[in-house]
Amino acid sequence: MKGHSVLALAGLALGLACVFIISAWTIQELRYDRFHHQPKKIFMVTTDIKDNTGNISAYPETPQPLSAELAKQIPQIEKAIHFLYLYGGRNIGKEEQAFKEAGIAADSDFLEVFNFKLISGSASDLDDLNTILLSRDLADKLFPGKDPVNQELIYKEDQVMVVKGVFKNCPDNSSLQFDFLVPYKAEVDFTTDWFQLSDATFIKLNPSADPDEAGLERTCPL
Repeated sequence: MKGHSVLALAGLALGLACVFIISAWTIQELRYDRFHHQPKKIFMVTTDIKDNTGNISAYPETPQPLSAELAKQIPQIEKAIHFLYLYGGRNIGKEEQAFKEAGIAADSDFLEVFNFKLISGSASDLDDLNTILLSRDLADKLFPGKDPVNQELIYKEDQVMVVKGVFKNCPDNSSLQFDFLVPYKAEVDFTTDWFQLSDATFIKLNPSADPDEAGLERTCPL
């Protein structure tokens, strides 16, 4: 009987542990990207590609001109943006030391759609070619004990950038994780090519807009 009691208690403890883990995971998933303002109005646009067997796969990369065209065609859209994930990272630092960091190249509208809080600087700084915005952690790593604003650093190999702002570190429950923002045009020139899939495109609907009326289907966390 004593052995059965121990087994029963062990089973109960294991069951409670499983419930706790599953509940914690579920809560985390439900909170994913929910810190943005009106997250249910934000949609990621994907490109559907059909292979030779007829199967269709959705890809997050889209053509550069797509966001502007969507804004023209869908009146329910409040903002349509496109940006570049800088895959592989970029070297950022000073002459004596550089770090490879994850970043995004975007225009000022990026910070109007997504609520990544600025500690200093403004969204409009991203429209200046030689501007860079740093996360709190990266700013502390590059300029320990100093105010990073208006400090110069080397971007990639030889491009001089000026720190114009600092933003709070991306929350753990954000699907976008990055430590710096640079202007879109600092990485690539705009093109009207509809066959090149390079950018991430997101749209934000007007507060009163109905996604069904806009012809949208929600398949992503936001």
